Amino acid sequence: MRGSVLDVEKIRRLAAQGKYEFSKHAERERELDMIYVWELEDALCAVKADPEELLLITVYDPSERPDKWTENYRKRR
Repeated sequence: MRGSVLDVEKIRRLAAQGKYEFSKHAERERELDMIYVWELEDALCAVKADPEELLLITVYDPSERPDKWTENYRKRR
């Protein structure tokens, strides 16, 4: 988040309270990679202001589709 300090405690609090949503893209990728919601609740992500909640922009498990990633899984091919 440009221009602001990432508040990790706020993110953890919102995640623990279930105050987050997935973008359509993140939900599609989560389902394709068979990632459980509980596996993502500790993830760091953006904080929306209104309503105050986390926004999980994208999720993926690169090991599920290794042909699309470089060997170290840091970039898409």
